[in-house]
Amino acid sequence: MIREINGPRVRQAVWRVSAVLSLGIALSGCGVIVSRVTDSAAESLSQAILNQNDPATVRDAAPAYLVLLDAMVRNSPDNPGSLSAASTLYAAYGVAFVEDADRAKRLTQRSRQYGERAVCAHDDKHCDLASLGFDAFNERMSELDDKDVPVFYAYAVSWLAYMRAHSDDWSSLADLPKVEAVLNALSELDTDYERGNINLYLGVLNTLRPPALGGKPEGRSRTRDFRGPYFPRGCFKAV
Repeated sequence: MIREINGPRVRQAVWRVSAVLSLGIALSGCGVIVSRVTDSAAESLSQAILNQNDPATVRDAAPAYLVLLDAMVRNSPDNPGSLSAASTLYAAYGVAFVEDADRAKRLTQRSRQYGERAVCAHDDKHCDLASLGFDAFNERMSELDDKDVPVFYAYAVSWLAYMRAHSDDWSSLADLPKVEAVLNALSELDTDYERGNINLYLGVLNTLRPPALGGKPEGRSRTRDFRGPYFPRGCFKAV
């Protein structure tokens, strides 16, 4: 009996239980540290995918990463970094790789929801953005500062992806001026953020805006039908 208790299987089991208990203590007693680690991990995961130079690798692997980011958000539901990372990756995948229109709508809707939750978690004064009229919304954007750029960039990207997938819905396109207000505010704060893609997205707006409202749908040929911009550092412009 003594040999059994001290055997390798028992020691391994004890080690596993100790590891689980240690993790549980860490999660319950060091919430701030865990939040920061989760934030960093989610952002690193998203950036690693967006920096990948092989579209096929991303296409095959992204669904698993999306589920992983969902789990990170579930574990830390008020973490702006995790929410922004999930928002950006859902937008990228939904626009770049999903051909089925209904599925693209579902994925980009989740992206937009994560984006809205991210700005709310970042600063609770932004939790009411969806209910604001244009003038109040524009005024709020004028109050942003440098620390707001990353989370509002993800917010704008998720909104653009949603509009792209829901371009047959006039009510979704009615919010184009708001998205433009976000991008203009970000451009004023840091025009070179994400290698200048803010200005690229401002150009994408013209491909979404109906011609009657001054849009230029023919510009889609130059933006790869709104797919490439989500992967600015890899080779996805050619997808």
